[in-house]
Amino acid sequence: MAAQGGEVLVAGAGFAGLEAALALRVIAHGRVRVRLLTPANVFTYVPAAVIEPFQDAAWAQVPLTSLARVGGFTMVKGMLGIVEAEEGAVITTDGRRLSYDALVVAVGARRRTWLRGADITFRGTEDVRAYRRLVDEVHALAAGGVGIDLAIVVPSGPTWSLPAYELALLTAAHLRARNAGGRVRVTIVTAEDRPLSLFGTAASDALEGLLHDHGVAVRPGTVARSRVGGALVLSSGEQIGADRVVTMAALSGPEVPGLPATPLGFLPVEQDGRVAHTEGVLAAGDATDFPVKQGGVACQMADTAAATAAVMLGHPVDPIPFAPRLRGQVWSGADASFIRSDLAGGRDESHGVVSVGEPLWWPPGKVAGRFLTTALEGGDLREVLRDLAPPRLPGRS
Repeated sequence: MAAQGGEVLVAGAGFAGLEAALALRVIAHGRVRVRLLTPANVFTYVPAAVIEPFQDAAWAQVPLTSLARVGGFTMVKGMLGIVEAEEGAVITTDGRRLSYDALVVAVGARRRTWLRGADITFRGTEDVRAYRRLVDEVHALAAGGVGIDLAIVVPSGPTWSLPAYELALLTAAHLRARNAGGRVRVTIVTAEDRPLSLFGTAASDALEGLLHDHGVAVRPGTVARSRVGGALVLSSGEQIGADRVVTMAALSGPEVPGLPATPLGFLPVEQDGRVAHTEGVLAAGDATDFPVKQGGVACQMADTAAATAAVMLGHPVDPIPFAPRLRGQVWSGADASFIRSDLAGGRDESHGVVSVGEPLWWPPGKVAGRFLTTALEGGDLREVLRDLAPPRLPGRS
């Protein structure tokens, strides 16, 4: 065990990396020095990418310097290259050597194209302009009397499907508001058995109703193989109309040199956040082999890793067990729907909770992080995220 104090290097400034840095400040009472390795100057709020084609989101980027002031960490410009775990050091991609007492790897997953013939692979903010152009083109055709089939496709494998449903709902609402919705048929193609089935039956029922109300069709349990001309070719051999095809990105792991990896390149982690068979190295978020890739879950993994790192450095910190709870908002252009579900316990039809317009946690950020949500809201880090009881239904005591 290292002497008390110590330095933690956090690689990555997404949800997991920032949550880990902020958590260390609080749970170790400022006694751990934290450096954040990142190539960026801003934190990009990735979920905002789905609304940016339709409206500006000025809050979608936050200067990292403001979060560093809140969290008391130091920023180091650069990218993780090689980990030398036995030496307690990393080599950045530009050749610098940085030592650490504990390392938290939170570099995220690789987002890649995968469907041959797709018009756009929607990876996030970098594809907002392309999607905006596609929607404008679809609108112009529909306004001219042309019927258009727009397919939004979710890949199989590790992914997070909620943005696909939001993109479909927001697109349908946008076109309807511009009097072109009747000529555009929006269809979601997904390998899921039901929309957002991870959240449980109540969430799937609610989302199916919302999609129906917006005129969005769903092809569940379906895998797309390619796009040929105006058709989407499914794994069954069936073809469906697809004048425009937008896919969500497929995810693979970062394959960090010096660290173990699964066949898909993800970092294998233990329940306490340690990278398997690697001294002094922890990981959190989409870079890990945990199959659910969601910002709130990434934050929960980061809290666990931060507590473990503090213990490794000799601080009397209570462990934070990783007991994943899904918290998500569905943006549809109307009142947000809040959904919550436990992943750690048993799975039955009643494990999900849905609320329209009324938050199920506070502060009610779209991505629920124990410390990051509060920091982004400008609050005191000691006022951590808390769950709220579901609103009482009419007629129930």
